[in-house]
Amino acid sequence: MDSPQWTESAMRHGSVRDAILEHFKQNPGEASVDEIYTSVCEKLGPTARSSVRSYLGLNTGIWFERMSPGRYRLKKVKGSR
Repeated sequence: MDSPQWTESAMRHGSVRDAILEHFKQNPGEASVDEIYTSVCEKLGPTARSSVRSYLGLNTGIWFERMSPGRYRLKKVKGSR
């Protein structure tokens, strides 16, 4: 049985996080999970949609705000405009 082929980006720790944060840096404001997922795939190549959803969900309240079901934005820092 052949072993699965992994791309370097899929194995690099933090690559999904970095791609999500880069999306918001380039596109300030709200974004849907689909928009974020598309952006991550453009940066990293094929990526599990669940990795993007999971990262957003686990980091809501820390890095992200959930604006409505399936829509997120970077969390605003107190004192920022």
